[in-house]
Amino acid sequence: MAQFHNLPNEIFFFIFKQLSPQDLKSAVLVSKSWREVGEDPHLWTWTVVRVDSRLDFEKFNIQRLQLLREVKVHCTGPPSQLYYWNLIILAGNQNQKCNWKDFGIFQQLMHSEMHELFKLVHEIPTVRRISGSSCENCFSAVEPDLLVSVLNSFEELHIGSSGMDLTSKQMKLLFTAMSVETNVESLYVCGNCDLSEISPVLLASAISNVKNVTFGVFNVRLQHVQALFSAIIAEDKLLTKLKVSTCSTVKVDPVILGRALNRLEEVTIYRNDAETIRSDQISAIISILVEGETKLKVLRLLELRAADIEEVDQDLIRRAREKVGEFYTIF
Repeated sequence: MAQFHNLPNEIFFFIFKQLSPQDLKSAVLVSKSWREVGEDPHLWTWTVVRVDSRLDFEKFNIQRLQLLREVKVHCTGPPSQLYYWNLIILAGNQNQKCNWKDFGIFQQLMHSEMHELFKLVHEIPTVRRISGSSCENCFSAVEPDLLVSVLNSFEELHIGSSGMDLTSKQMKLLFTAMSVETNVESLYVCGNCDLSEISPVLLASAISNVKNVTFGVFNVRLQHVQALFSAIIAEDKLLTKLKVSTCSTVKVDPVILGRALNRLEEVTIYRNDAETIRSDQISAIISILVEGETKLKVLRLLELRAADIEEVDQDLIRRAREKVGEFYTIF
């Protein structure tokens, strides 16, 4: 046992890297020397820092958390929690009104703390995501340049449902920055996002500058969706994977839709309420897939109407299956 304790710290570090999170927590309690090795921030990058109040800001000073990647916050909780952000993400949670809005000084206190939180996150360059749900009131106290700088530095960004509920003005500032340069690799824009102040060209420029995008905005206009697909056609973009679910997709010109989707590597189209893509759109997509120039490797058309798929040339469907496998489901 004595010989084991005399092993070089590099060996201990290698061993600690193989441990599960729970075992690592136990190992650092064994001895002072083990704790010194075990406090290395590279061993704790899996940690998700939970912030319940400003008292938790001290966590950002802990040595082992200096390379953390995720912070979890959530503003929607029972009204009795006047000093806390409930940080549990409820399954299926949609955008909700902030429970602090009716509590005067408590609201001001909570939202000013969000500004402080963003300042702390900004000082830790390894943070790649703020998870949880929020409302637009939460970010009203965050200085716009700080908000954009932090969000645009993340690898993964959720806006809307079960994510950050930004105002249209905040999204305009963010998308303007993203259209020029961004670190965001996975972008989720879902739910009742207010795109009223965002031009179709700006939205398309920002979204197409991200590799992996999920776009499911309920009230998005046809102009925004068409601008996105037109941008994909116009020139090579970073965007390679797209999941889309909007009521406007069904209205897009089949030729534009087919050409755009075949310039991507992975595409998923979800049913949106009663809307799904039409038979002529399906034909346009898979015609290019099997007969034209395509980059498409994975295609998922989910919950199609049986009548629509029956109207598509069955030989074309067979050839598409041979190329990418089963690519659709029936509602």
